[in-house]
Amino acid sequence: MNWSRLDSLTIRQLRVFCTVSRLLSYTRAAEELGCQQPTVSALVAELERATQLTLLEQWGKRLALTDEGHELYAHAQQVVACLLYTSYAAHD
Repeated sequence: MNWSRLDSLTIRQLRVFCTVSRLLSYTRAAEELGCQQPTVSALVAELERATQLTLLEQWGKRLALTDEGHELYAHAQQVVACLLYTSYAAHD
């Protein structure tokens, strides 16, 4: 993995990826996040380019995490949870 490419990762990409991974749907993720489905797809595609991994596979309307997607999802959930905790703690 090219670490310099990871500098372009954003919290938004990780949040969107986690939501898509949990719901296994770009459309439902967009609805939950309050944005457009093409935006969700583009953010996941950017994350895949940055990590040089295929994270999700789609067969027709069925969406599934790849092995790499499962691994990144576990780590991304932790990152997003830590950031949320930090945000809440900063406002207390």
